[in-house]
Amino acid sequence: MRYIVVDLEMHPLPNKFKLEKNICKCETIEIGAVMLDEELTEVSEFKRIIKPQYSTKIYPKYEKMTGITTAMVEQGDSFEDAFHSFTQWCLGGESQIEIIAWSDNDFSQLVREIYLKRIELSQAEKALMDGWRDFQKEFDHMLNKEYQVSLDLALLYADVAFEGHRHDALWDSRNTAELLRRTREEEDRIRIADRAESLFTTDPLAVSLEELFNFSCLALQC
Repeated sequence: MRYIVVDLEMHPLPNKFKLEKNICKCETIEIGAVMLDEELTEVSEFKRIIKPQYSTKIYPKYEKMTGITTAMVEQGDSFEDAFHSFTQWCLGGESQIEIIAWSDNDFSQLVREIYLKRIELSQAEKALMDGWRDFQKEFDHMLNKEYQVSLDLALLYADVAFEGHRHDALWDSRNTAELLRRTREEEDRIRIADRAESLFTTDPLAVSLEELFNFSCLALQC
């Protein structure tokens, strides 16, 4: 078994594309992923910058957040080419694979963007798009929380320092993979749940609102 931990960075469609925004509010501008073996050791990585089809430049807010500039996406792949490259990378080995993402936003984005841009999928790609694991949902259930915990806060609860640049798709996937490792054993999950309860109960203002709640779904509204 191989595990693929994937993350996307997105950019909103301009408001003039009203019909298109009814289907998909954002375009993917970066795909990042790591491949893990059965021991959850990283064995391969994937990273692609994508040129938007509808936006001619990256808005300053998203450039600051992701580090992705207009000049960078000008040299990027089309969404179709990047998506097919990603699926070929996923399917390149002989092992069964499971795709894991932090929240279901990334899966929903791909489905909507594939539909918007009329991307044709092979049977293997269609199978690949079935049954993604929502690791955020699993983590929330582990903590018995009704709200969605952000990746930053989940790492804080697991006592793991974020590595790399936030909102870089490859680094976000790497940090999600590390969190996956830290929650593999039952005793570790119990320890993290106890730490989360302690941190939230004793000093709820020790973390920011951005850390406490997952605002990524709001960003998708663009």
